[in-house]
Amino acid sequence: MRVRERNLIFGRTFFTRTRDVEKKDFVMNKNQIDGGTKEAAGKVQKEFGKVVDSPKHKAAGGMKEAEGKVQKTAGNIEEKAKNIAREARKPL
Repeated sequence: MRVRERNLIFGRTFFTRTRDVEKKDFVMNKNQIDGGTKEAAGKVQKEFGKVVDSPKHKAAGGMKEAEGKVQKTAGNIEEKAKNIAREARKPL
């Protein structure tokens, strides 16, 4: 795919050159998305626990963060397995 690069000069658009851009499909599965969300929520909860000096929130946040990392890793493994299967199906 070819993309034209733009330069904005004083509010006007000037097309300077075209360049080749590889089309890459970057798709995340549900486990990767949910795991990342849980990991971020756990970090926030853990930091909140540190700020208010609450061991309950620190522990719960740490557990949620660990759960998110495990789920995200499971999603990464799932995507790698799909990629390996896709590569194996390609003709030589």
